[in-house]
Amino acid sequence: MGRALVSRRKAAGLTQAQFGARIGYTRSAVSHAETARRDDTGREFWEAADRILGIDSYFTSWHDRIRAHLEPEGRGPAAWTHGADLPVGAALKGGDLREALAGYRQCGWPVAETSDGLELATGTVVDAMQVGRLTGMVAAQCWLETGGREDPGRGLPALSAPGLSLAVIKADESWYFLVRTGASPWAGQDRAGGRPAPKEGAIRWHSTGSRIPAPPGTGQAPANWAYLPAGAVRLAPPLAVLELLGRAAAMTRTPGALTLPGGAVAFPALIRWSAATCAAVIAAAIKALACPSRPAWMRERRPGLGRPRPL
Repeated sequence: MGRALVSRRKAAGLTQAQFGARIGYTRSAVSHAETARRDDTGREFWEAADRILGIDSYFTSWHDRIRAHLEPEGRGPAAWTHGADLPVGAALKGGDLREALAGYRQCGWPVAETSDGLELATGTVVDAMQVGRLTGMVAAQCWLETGGREDPGRGLPALSAPGLSLAVIKADESWYFLVRTGASPWAGQDRAGGRPAPKEGAIRWHSTGSRIPAPPGTGQAPANWAYLPAGAVRLAPPLAVLELLGRAAAMTRTPGALTLPGGAVAFPALIRWSAATCAAVIAAAIKALACPSRPAWMRERRPGLGRPRPL
């Protein structure tokens, strides 16, 4: 395949750098494909080569035949193509869109360019959990504080070390936690297309048929990395991350405040709240005090205290 690519590229009058620019890959990626220096050149590369050279599915079908022969022998693509570790190159963290796209493709990320920038397709290599900004910040800090260790006292699940698995994209008011694929209970196209970002306290699961923004973004709400491990991402189990996000979502349901177990409410000290926000925080505190799961000292009537005064 490599020799055939060299022959057809030269017949088209293109250097490796020129050919790579046309298909959205680096010169080194073209060189690796032509010399078979690496065996992880993805199907997207050969699809782009067929398209630019105008040869239908010549290389794509060749690639499929090779993979069909190798995979039964255990010599197919690396495990990350099936949702395990994803390589991270320096280009993914840069600000140049074309370089980032080439870097994503070379590392095996299913990223494509659209009129709005780059988009990451979910469901094949990676899934994503979308939450509001505050929910995402709380969840990420919980993960960092525990180091991925289980914390039964706070109801936090066991996860991989954040330095290996905490990969989060932030765009506008949404945070996207990247997780392992294959566990979504919904088959086919996601039913979330076209809806606005989830409110605090809600979680949206992006799987087969869905796309999320990928850094570097463009426009009014560019996508950036909030967290990205160095070297490779060991995608975390989706249900464990969902449990973590669920705990964070329960804390952020009240606008502008954090509601803790037992009814305590935390809010920023130097901030001006609207009357509606104040009412929502007070209502959340009253609801927490009326909850049957509140501590015993809050449920007991103390002699001499009489009925509590209404807020």
